[in-house]
Amino acid sequence: MYSSGWYQLAFERDLDQITPVTFGNRSLMILKSESGVRITDATCPHRGANLAYGGRVVGEYIRCPFHGYKIGIGEDAQAINGLFVKEYPACVIGGMVLVALDDASAPDLPGALQTIGQDHGFVSGFELAVNTNIEMVMENGFDPVHFRVVHSLLMEPRLDISETDRGALQVTGEFSIPRSTWNSDQTSRAPVKARYTATAYSPGVVIAELSGEEPYNYQIITTAVPAADYRSCTIRLNVALPLNGNNEPDGQFAASLLESSREGLKMDCAIWDHLDQDHQDTMVEADAAALAFAEFTRGFRQ
Repeated sequence: MYSSGWYQLAFERDLDQITPVTFGNRSLMILKSESGVRITDATCPHRGANLAYGGRVVGEYIRCPFHGYKIGIGEDAQAINGLFVKEYPACVIGGMVLVALDDASAPDLPGALQTIGQDHGFVSGFELAVNTNIEMVMENGFDPVHFRVVHSLLMEPRLDISETDRGALQVTGEFSIPRSTWNSDQTSRAPVKARYTATAYSPGVVIAELSGEEPYNYQIITTAVPAADYRSCTIRLNVALPLNGNNEPDGQFAASLLESSREGLKMDCAIWDHLDQDHQDTMVEADAAALAFAEFTRGFRQ
């Protein structure tokens, strides 16, 4: 399946000293230390034991729970027996534990998140297991028709497609949103206009930004990793909000935004739960952005 790109494997808040995780049928583990996190393959190269279950970190090695051998963490830490597990580029930004599946993963997701973090605060949200593949989940941000039909936008937005200087796929348009109790101006009945930007950094990471009348000034970071069958996946959702006078994001609004996002995903799940994943799609003109996303994901495949 995918052999490159950045993905979120966990929330930092959920980490133990050794945390087993998966990406598709690949077993990985997150190792937590004072210097940060490291992410490696979890399968012992000797006899296939999962080192995340019962393994013990000893310096630059992990002791296998099956035969007790010291397994090097990364190629540079090979033990006397020559056994080691592959280590992947990893980082933690805004509570998101991120991994790159190769050594030169582009587009530069960490750089983009660091830029956002200069004037926004990150709030870790929730994870949700869904019965569809990650492509369908992440394509959501590039499907203008579904915004109107499923999520009740007043108009179908026109999405302009481009590539960022970081090599990411980006679409921009304008949302016409029904006015609600969220809006600062309660005297007007006119719909709220907000500029929409969605940027894909991998098949499993899309950052969507709304900018307009308060409170529509925020970014939603949706990530997903495939299950072993590649026909279902786990979504993790985070938000980034402008910093207030206390140099913090608005926690109350973040909670409301996350709950609204969860409800939006439930609306999508009503479709995804009954979707024929083997169907041969007949795409139409309005699917141009979704087709661009599909083409973008092909560059990350094996």
